[in-house]
Amino acid sequence: MSDILTVIISVIISVLIYFIGLPYLVKTLGQDRMDTIMQIVKNVVYSIEQTLRDVDGEVKKQEAMKLAKEILGSLKIEIDDKMLDMLIESAVFLMNNSFR
Repeated sequence: MSDILTVIISVIISVLIYFIGLPYLVKTLGQDRMDTIMQIVKNVVYSIEQTLRDVDGEVKKQEAMKLAKEILGSLKIEIDDKMLDMLIESAVFLMNNSFR
């Protein structure tokens, strides 16, 4: 029962992030910059999913955070951890729903 509740809460949070958080980020960062950040985060999430198949989700998330910050930093794009976390969650949500 608790597993089902955890999944339901995760889905609700992911949907809220996607429909509320992303429009806010676009408004504050600008569409072009946000598109670049989202493309990088999406590619990082897909890459981590491919390379770390047998690893726990939290470890994957930490690796995605690390890699995304590294790539964004090399492009001189600053983003705080909370925003990056939200974007990674959104990318994972979209990835998981695109495979269904």
